[in-house]
Amino acid sequence: MKIGDVIAGRYEVLSCISDAGGMGCVMGAKDSDSGDEVAVKYFKHSGDDGLRERFRREVRLMQGMAESPMVVTVLDAELKHDPPYFVMPIYEKGDLVSASAEIAGDYDAQRSLLLAMCDAVEALHEAGHFHRDIKPANFLRDSSGNVVISDLGFALDPNSSTRQTLSQQGWGTEGYTPPEFRESGGFKSASEAADIFMLGRAFYQVLTGRDPLFVDPSAVEKPLYYVIDKCCRIPPNERFGSITEVRAALELAFDHLTGNLNSASLARTQFDTIQNRLQSLKYRSDEMNEFMDLALSLEPAELFAVLREADPRFFASISQEVFAEKLPGFINAYEGALDASDGLGFSYAEVVADNMRSVFTTSQDEAVRLQALGIAVDWADAMNRFAAMGTCSTLITSIKDGDSIAHGIVAMIAEKENSFIRGIDAVECRNPLIADALKRHNES
Repeated sequence: MKIGDVIAGRYEVLSCISDAGGMGCVMGAKDSDSGDEVAVKYFKHSGDDGLRERFRREVRLMQGMAESPMVVTVLDAELKHDPPYFVMPIYEKGDLVSASAEIAGDYDAQRSLLLAMCDAVEALHEAGHFHRDIKPANFLRDSSGNVVISDLGFALDPNSSTRQTLSQQGWGTEGYTPPEFRESGGFKSASEAADIFMLGRAFYQVLTGRDPLFVDPSAVEKPLYYVIDKCCRIPPNERFGSITEVRAALELAFDHLTGNLNSASLARTQFDTIQNRLQSLKYRSDEMNEFMDLALSLEPAELFAVLREADPRFFASISQEVFAEKLPGFINAYEGALDASDGLGFSYAEVVADNMRSVFTTSQDEAVRLQALGIAVDWADAMNRFAAMGTCSTLITSIKDGDSIAHGIVAMIAEKENSFIRGIDAVECRNPLIADALKRHNES
């Protein structure tokens, strides 16, 4: 097709809008029936029957989603024409490749645009398709700024028994494609996780205008980088599980940036992320450090509301040597949060004892270990919980001969006159200093 041609006696070609697509060329045309300007996309690889059929399949897919406002509208199509073509509206604001200059520094505009991208991809997923070539060039905007997703030629229906496959090992666009596309069969078996990876890279390009092949964390605000980074994790199972999760994370990030998210809510979000990661016995030191800093800014009651469901894995993780500088302050804050708690059942003493046992057995800081034990002992005493007492007693009797912490334990026994720890059987103690202290107190 060339300028001046009239297609089907109706569409007069006026201009070339784009020749950059993988399969099609887009021409501007005037519809003589309506008088409107439209865009005509036609298949440009005349000798490739496989790609020709893929182009036709793309059109049929879009026609099947005619009710969705998030997918390019097909006004007319002739798939038996040579070359096959379809007609769509003119999207006056074009694609998102150059959107970064327009939305720079405007959090509301950034939020609106990125969430619209999520909506468009999710509409495709809800219809049972994966895009497999998500990038800013494949999102279009009309004069009102409404976003639609386009270029569905590589879209995959994972439930179709007749779906076409490609002989190539991988397709997509460099800089956006997930690593699994480079593996044998990776493109053919694409999943929601692959689209999420590409969407994260597209976010980066839309926000920064930079090549997403090299993601610079300093180029975007930290809350937004967290979303991009999680979208683009190398193992697919470490990415967001759905577009719904991506959208929620974006909302929280922008709420934080615009001051609509208070510190307690942000701490809760970060803590939930850490806890989820610890389910697989993993953590990220940057997330842990950021959370501990944020925790210290909370009121004791707010901190307890966040940490109430914390488990021994969390306390073992923050007791690693890499967090040694921040651990004393954090344990002080935790003790204050426990003091500010209200309405807890007696059994919570066991939760405290188990958590403090993790600190006691993991940390290398003697003062922190003694403080953790003291917290557990105080709660076991206050709640009169035998299971919690048993945990504390085991920690004390397990101290080995020569361990310098024994001196602190002896001082604790002397200080806590009415505590159950004075009733620990000296014979059970492995450390002679502790055993002797218990004998002397029992004899007196």
